[in-house]
Amino acid sequence: MNPDILPDPSPMVSAEEDNLLSSDDETPASTAPDPLYSQYLDEEDSAWVYQNLRSGHPENIPTNAIPSSPSKSNQLLTPRSSSGSLTCPCCFTLLTMDSQRHEKWGTQFRSILVMNVFVDFSVPLSHTSKGFLKIEGEVNAMEPPKKLNEIECWYKTQCARCGTGVAWLEYGEEVYHFYDCLESS
Repeated sequence: MNPDILPDPSPMVSAEEDNLLSSDDETPASTAPDPLYSQYLDEEDSAWVYQNLRSGHPENIPTNAIPSSPSKSNQLLTPRSSSGSLTCPCCFTLLTMDSQRHEKWGTQFRSILVMNVFVDFSVPLSHTSKGFLKIEGEVNAMEPPKKLNEIECWYKTQCARCGTGVAWLEYGEEVYHFYDCLESS
């Protein structure tokens, strides 16, 4: 081998491959469309939220997305009459994503679908005309006392992560009444 003639350090690249190489990173550019990208993703996501997470008053949500069926394009979608989601005031754990604000007391909310809470069945309260009274009886934190099921009972509900009291469960109606929680819309 002649020492005066050095091999070319760049590999041999054909004209076709040279056209496919990007000038920035020297990697081949793909000609196939990205299966995880769509120019309509934001509109599709917004329509999905309105369709699945909202209810109440009709609202027309026009989208530029390609409809999956002709009946779904520009359909009348309804927003929920929700006050928003609630989080624990101490550890900010999400407690419910759908709540309704109390008509009289603005810091209280009610919800049926909850998460990250623990109902303490060892602390039952009974609602009377004079207010709430603590009921003495069997103490089992995992299930409600059987003899109290026919009267209106409320049970203390805590954040499952930090143990802060965040709500009362109205056992007969299966409604959680939240107080002093952080609201976000």
